[in-house]
Amino acid sequence: LASGKDMTGNGAWEPTPLHITSVDYDYDGSTELFFYLACGRDRWPRLFFCIDIERLVVEWSLPMSSSALEDNIASCFDSLDPGILVCSYGPENYVSDSAFDDRFGYFTRIDRHGKIVFNYRLAPKFGGPGIRALPGDSLYVLFHEWPLPGQSGDSTTARLSIIDNQGRPRHSVEIETGIGSIAVADVRDDFIPEILFFGRNGELRIFDLSLSNAAIAPASGLESYLSTFCLPGSGEVAMQFGTSGKSILYNREWDCLGVIPDLS
Repeated sequence: LASGKDMTGNGAWEPTPLHITSVDYDYDGSTELFFYLACGRDRWPRLFFCIDIERLVVEWSLPMSSSALEDNIASCFDSLDPGILVCSYGPENYVSDSAFDDRFGYFTRIDRHGKIVFNYRLAPKFGGPGIRALPGDSLYVLFHEWPLPGQSGDSTTARLSIIDNQGRPRHSVEIETGIGSIAVADVRDDFIPEILFFGRNGELRIFDLSLSNAAIAPASGLESYLSTFCLPGSGEVAMQFGTSGKSILYNREWDCLGVIPDLS
C-alpha cells in the first residue's frame, strides 16, 4: 500500500497502521475499513485509507500529514451524498502536504471518492478537534479549540458545537477549561442522551443536546466514559468511567460502587 525510507538512522522504516473505524458510510452494502498509516519520526508517507473489506481493495487513499485518531471519525449518514467526517491531531513533526500541516489539528469532510469537501484548522500543535455522532438526523457534537467559519466570539477559547454534516454550527458554547474528551450517553436514565464533557481540570459537565443546560457531576478526576451496564445479581445500573489506569463505577445517583484496576 505504501513505502518509505528510514529518517531516524536506525536502518528501518517503521510505519504504524492504525484502525480508525469500520462502517458502510456510502450505503453500498459493504463495510469499509478506515485506517491511518502513521510514520512517526520517519515522517512520510502519512496516508488515510478507505478499504472495501469484502473485496480487499483500496477504494481511495488521501495524504494526511496531521494524524487521524481511533474513533475520531463519523459517517455523514447521507445516502445521496456519502462522506466521512474526520478529526486529526497535530503532532508537529514539521510534515505537510497540499491540504494538511502537522502543526495543526483539522476537521475534514471527505466524499466517497476520497476528495476533500471542506477542511478546517481547528486546533494548534499538540491538539486536535473531536467528534461524536448524535442520535437522529445527522447531527454531531464537535469539540474544538478554534472557531468554525462564521462563528463569532473569542478565537482563543475552546468550544463545544452541535453541527450538521456540512460542518455548519447549530448551537455552540464556550468552554473555559481545556478539553479532555467527550462522549454521548444516557446518564440520567430518561432515554434521552446527554453530552458528557471531560475537562482537563478533572471536571465532568453534562449538557443536553442543545448545549443550553449544563450540570456539573459530583464526581471529579474522570477522564472518559466507557460504558453503562447492569451489575450481575442486583440489576443495579452502573456507569463506568476511566481515569488514571483504572475504571470507577457509579450508580445513577453518583454513589461510587467500586474501582476496577487496569490489569493490562
